[in-house]
Amino acid sequence: TPLHSDLQGSTQDAVVVKDRGGSRAFALGAEVVRLEVLRLERRHKPALDDAFAKTLGGFESLGQVREALRSTMQEQATRQASEAYTQDVIRQVAAQATAAVPPPLVDQEVDEMMRQLQESVERERKISMDTYTRIVGKTIEGLREEARPAAEERVRVELVLDAIADAEHLQAPEEEI
Repeated sequence: TPLHSDLQGSTQDAVVVKDRGGSRAFALGAEVVRLEVLRLERRHKPALDDAFAKTLGGFESLGQVREALRSTMQEQATRQASEAYTQDVIRQVAAQATAAVPPPLVDQEVDEMMRQLQESVERERKISMDTYTRIVGKTIEGLREEARPAAEERVRVELVLDAIADAEHLQAPEEEI
């Protein structure tokens, strides 16, 4: 059933801002898109009951679906908390490292970050880096300088982890390399 027929055919501009995985340090910029409402329809939601649960496959009741969702969400939350804790500890240890970070390694990491940015811009935005830099109002060199602190931290973390692995005689299993 059509809803709000006065909205059909209307257009509006919207600003879309996108960042890289929640990282404010390396934003992908913003763009203006034009939205046109072609059709509005009301969707009918199925009843949340055992019959619906059976359509999901592998479930006999809505209670089983809820339990499976609860369990999956709990496992995901536990995994995310553990990963966040591990990353926090690694950052704290790396921040206390006194060794200098070699500038050539930082330059290589900045190069890699810029390569990833370019790949992402071209794949997701379908625009060139020249167009991207004009949109965000920055030069390539400016983007490189913005990326430098994150690149230095990445290199520092990698060096600290390598030093810990060496000191503890740790090696990744061959199948994980």
